[in-house]
Amino acid sequence: MHSRCIQFLFAASAVAVALAGCSASSSQSGVADEELDLGLVWSELTFLSEGPNLEEAKAQAVAEEELASQCMKKEGFEYIPINRNVSVYNAETVKAWAQGTLEFAQQYGYGIVNSPWLEEGMAASQEVDYSDPNADYVSSLSPGEQQTYWLTLMGPGDSAEDIAASETGDYVYDWKKFGCYGWAGNEANGNSPDAFYEDPEFGELVDAMNGIWDAVQLDPEMEKLEAEWSSCMLDAGYEGVATRGEASRAMWDRYDELSGCSGNTCMEPPKDKRDEFQEQEIKQAVDDYNCAAEVNYDARLDVIDNRIQKEIIERYRSQIDAAILKYGEKK
Repeated sequence: MHSRCIQFLFAASAVAVALAGCSASSSQSGVADEELDLGLVWSELTFLSEGPNLEEAKAQAVAEEELASQCMKKEGFEYIPINRNVSVYNAETVKAWAQGTLEFAQQYGYGIVNSPWLEEGMAASQEVDYSDPNADYVSSLSPGEQQTYWLTLMGPGDSAEDIAASETGDYVYDWKKFGCYGWAGNEANGNSPDAFYEDPEFGELVDAMNGIWDAVQLDPEMEKLEAEWSSCMLDAGYEGVATRGEASRAMWDRYDELSGCSGNTCMEPPKDKRDEFQEQEIKQAVDDYNCAAEVNYDARLDVIDNRIQKEIIERYRSQIDAAILKYGEKK
């Protein structure tokens, strides 16, 4: 799999892990307002404070495959549930992979060409047979029937507009566009975090939570911090890189171009090109880390982020309490 496919996952999960730094209980449990952290909201409503459990993720994958099989049979096709290569991304794996450390940057750069999650995925694929047991059946169908089979199983998928929206953060997943797989996933998820996100009662709170990153980036103190980091990078030989986010995104974009990406389809570039790129990736990631350390980037970012979170808590406290009562995970 092209590692670009994992980028969005990490962007979303990193926010959840960062927000979950402090665990607290709501005022319903007798904890003072000032002790509440937005990590509580993510913990209670999105179940990402500690991240998904691997065994639970595997069990859900099995359930989804069984449901997909039922759906396909209802539509007149045979479908044997397959073994999925399941992995999870949570606080424990972040710690185990040492992501965000100098050691990570020295070995993996930004995790574009190679990364611990890619290595683990490849190792798992060698231990378990992930071949498709439906291959012979699909081959027995006519070309027209095969086309209908795949459309029924996977749906038409995201449109060009959906893909463009994912680049701006405006993407909204619609399971109805993904055939029997989409239906199965929706059925197996039950009371998923999507229920909270899609509830109009908490629309303002959701918008505020989703806007945390933008608010941080537009904060005057953040602009000052990025300028100091950018000046350090300029001294290291990198021109025109205004923010840390731009630095990593530019490398991802370069690798996409090298891979000849079109939409969601990418091909791994030749080994010599890949090795040359990885050398540049690692060098930049290490310089990026060193400049961040020089300006105390992470600690100053935490101060800005925590201040903005507290402002949101003060503004939406009644919605937070109501949302936890309605959707909070029962432990």
